[in-house]
Amino acid sequence: MKKYFAFIALALCAPHIHAQTKQELLNTIDKDLNSIKELLKLSAMRIEITPGADKTFDPKDGFNFEQQSMAQPAADKEKLNNFFSSLRVHNQLIYPYNIFSIGKKEYDLLKLIGKDNFYFSHNPDKAPVYTPTRIAFLDGTELTSKLPLINKESIAAKHTKTEKEDGESYEYVDEEKMTTLEKMIWNSSSFDETMALQASKPLKSVSYSIELPVSAKKIHELDPKHKTINTAYGTITLDTIAGTKVYCTIPDMEREDDLQIEAYYKNGKVLRLKGSSSNTFVTDSKKQMYQQWISTLEEAKKQVNKNEITSEAALKAYFTAHPVSVEETHKQSYKSSVYTFSGPVSKVVFIVTDSLSKMERFDITYDIYGADVAQEEFVATDFETEKNGLLNKTGKWIVQPQFNAHFRPLNRYFYWDQYDDTENTYHYNPSTKAIQKVAYKIDDSEIYNDKYVKICSRTNGPKGLVEASSGKIILPVSYDYIRFKSEKFWQIEQEDKKGVLDKNFKTILPIAYDELDIEGDYILAKNEGSKEDIYTADGRNITQGKYDDLKGAFNDGLLLVGKRDKTKEGYTNTKYYYIDTLCRVKIDVTAKGYKDPEAFSSGMAVVKNSNGDYGYINTKGDLAIPYQYKYARYFYPSSQLALITLKDNTCALIDKKGNIVKKLPGSYIKGKFKPADRKSRILMENQRSFNEYGEELDYDSNDYW
Repeated sequence: MKKYFAFIALALCAPHIHAQTKQELLNTIDKDLNSIKELLKLSAMRIEITPGADKTFDPKDGFNFEQQSMAQPAADKEKLNNFFSSLRVHNQLIYPYNIFSIGKKEYDLLKLIGKDNFYFSHNPDKAPVYTPTRIAFLDGTELTSKLPLINKESIAAKHTKTEKEDGESYEYVDEEKMTTLEKMIWNSSSFDETMALQASKPLKSVSYSIELPVSAKKIHELDPKHKTINTAYGTITLDTIAGTKVYCTIPDMEREDDLQIEAYYKNGKVLRLKGSSSNTFVTDSKKQMYQQWISTLEEAKKQVNKNEITSEAALKAYFTAHPVSVEETHKQSYKSSVYTFSGPVSKVVFIVTDSLSKMERFDITYDIYGADVAQEEFVATDFETEKNGLLNKTGKWIVQPQFNAHFRPLNRYFYWDQYDDTENTYHYNPSTKAIQKVAYKIDDSEIYNDKYVKICSRTNGPKGLVEASSGKIILPVSYDYIRFKSEKFWQIEQEDKKGVLDKNFKTILPIAYDELDIEGDYILAKNEGSKEDIYTADGRNITQGKYDDLKGAFNDGLLLVGKRDKTKEGYTNTKYYYIDTLCRVKIDVTAKGYKDPEAFSSGMAVVKNSNGDYGYINTKGDLAIPYQYKYARYFYPSSQLALITLKDNTCALIDKKGNIVKKLPGSYIKGKFKPADRKSRILMENQRSFNEYGEELDYDSNDYW
């Protein structure tokens, strides 16, 4: 089959043949002749192989290596679904609109699919497309069809214009004609997919249909002994590795990102790519075509010199009458390439991506970050006035917009607008829908006992309490410290003296103690120079100064106490007892020969014998689990298991009969007790983390705070 190329010659000359004089026509032809000859000259050149210098390479310098490898299989659908499910959708109420955005985390997605950071920029058709399909509101209503959305695509469709310049048509988006809302969406961050919904009701969730083209990948490793590999695009040949440089012959790809190269240092790390260059080989058929172009242009030059071609129109007519034609072939084009890396190359990997992608779809519903069905008031900004007020669930103003842009909630009763030197606190009454400025500041936004909020007169100043619903002051702003403990006590402090109130502010212990702590239903208090005592919730002193040491509080109805005395030699000797809430001795620890007792937990207490071996006693004082451990710890109330260290230094979780339930790997590092089920943490060496049931978890340093 013949294919004619007269249009190519016309295209080459088109920018130049506006000339009308003879010399201008000759200059135009000469310019195109020189361009084609230079192209043929370059195609005949070969890249010279020279060794790359590696004298300054430092294998300890992390900058010489890539942080991640692209040589990994394409992510499967489950991993992609987990990724998209982890994204968050945020919402901002700008009356009468909802502005919501999904954080795309594109760099994390690119890492997951094994592509470089610029892949979506170079291949926008390969980027995920987020299409909202359902919007649910906090008032229980929803939208599922013809969603009234404004996004970048709809804005571009509305404001795209076509104009011509130098005979060429081009399109652009006219921002001058955009509305303020459209400009806000159009100029929003490229890291998010931001849209405006023409509805003022607060959002509960947004459902998206997410489409992502996923291509299969093949990874080919080449080295001096294995230099070629056949791919769907053609043959890849590793010509040589010379120090920091890799010379190869690769197919000339329509999409360069479909063929990637990685080079590895001898330690297996991926070297950083510093630069590359390439030279495309011209096939024989294309060389023939270029030679025909040269002949046609030279003949046209003769016609101009003979004055047989005297104008632009005549030159165009000549090219049309003398088309260039060659036998069309479909032979793959190749290029010679050289890649330079940060250090000496040990091996090379080529990553080939299938150009034909499979479209994967993910249907995911995202709860709006921070949305609360129980919430009744929502801070919103009025689009016209840019003032803040409060909307209800139906999108109606219940407090008219009148506050500055920094007006925000502290909890459901208090708001503030602190910014720089400006700071006002407001109390909102949900019953009357009234809001008013108050003279105090909120010290802690938490609502204690679902009724009270801590206040202060200034930052780090004296503290008090207000009734949250009314804003009325309950405790004056005169305390150095206020804390709600065990859901029933107020621990307070003034001038370094401590006391306790019940939850209704009745005094249990006056503000008269130097040290005070609350453990569950009991209060431990002492003054300097006196013994510590433990008190009941109604203020009854249980121990009455009888004991020198109190260890913890009552567990399983028993408290571990100690009484010190001096031997004839002047040494201090401590005898330990477990007492009940009436201060009666229930277990004489020392008399039974138990050493270093610990407080009870789940009906068991750790004790030690004179040889340093650990075991457990029960609430009757009997040895329930014999002395057989190098170290023993308390029983978790949720799992009813305890962590012990065996004589061979291995660790395990045991039950109350001493049976090993689960052995844990390595040495014990530290633990964190939390009363909620499966929330306690056990950290073993190599950052292996477990809960109190022995179930292994992903390590998170925050679990151990």
